[in-house]
Amino acid sequence: MAGATAVWRTSWRRHVVCSEHQGILDALVAGDVVQAQKAVDEHLASTKDNLFRN
Repeated sequence: MAGATAVWRTSWRRHVVCSEHQGILDALVAGDVVQAQKAVDEHLASTKDNLFRN
């Protein structure tokens, strides 16, 4: 639920989250496990930072 709260705060954040999710999906489709893990880690860090900043 915290992630959803962080996402819906601003339209800018929704755009960023969609972009982050696309990066994760692209890496998974390409079979690039290292890049997928990096993208997931960055997405989670970004969400956490946004959640605690606001």
